[in-house]
Amino acid sequence: MDLVLPFRLKVAGRDEFRGAHAVSTSFRFRGFLRYSSRLLSIEWTGSAHVQDVGALSVRDDRLPLPTETLEVPVERLRTATFRGGWWRPRLILCANDLQALATVPSEEAGTVVFWIARSDRLVAGGLASALTGAVRSPAPNPDPLGDLRTPRAPAGGPTTP
Repeated sequence: MDLVLPFRLKVAGRDEFRGAHAVSTSFRFRGFLRYSSRLLSIEWTGSAHVQDVGALSVRDDRLPLPTETLEVPVERLRTATFRGGWWRPRLILCANDLQALATVPSEEAGTVVFWIARSDRLVAGGLASALTGAVRSPAPNPDPLGDLRTPRAPAGGPTTP
C-alpha cells in the first residue's frame, strides 16, 4: 500500500541592499511524500518571490522553481517523528548521514521538517509509524538461499572415520 502525504517546506527569505536598491526574496515550497516498499520518494516544487525596490523603480517578480525528486531508501533514515497534533502538525525526518536529505530545501544537519495541513494529520501519523517500523526492521535478505549454500558442520560436531 502506498502512502501519499502533501507537505510544505519553510525556507527563510533573504533581504539584500545593493547600493540604492533593496532586494527581498521569499520562497514557497510544496510537495508530496510517497512511501512504498522500503523507499521514500520526496517530490517538491516552489516559487521565489523577488521584490526589487530602487530610488525610481519597483519590480515585483514571481519566479517558478523546477520540480525535483529525491528517493531515499529507509535504510538511510534514522527516525520519523510526527509532532504537533492540532497546532502546527509536522513530520520530522532524520537521516543516518548528512547526504541522504541534503538536496531538500530547509534541510539542516540531516534533518528536514515537513509541515502538514491539519486535515492530513492522520496520514502523517500513519506515515511516521510505517517509516519507524521499516527503519527498525532489517531489510529482507536478497538471497534467501544464501544460508543453504554455505557449508556447515553436522549438528553433532565433526566425525572421524
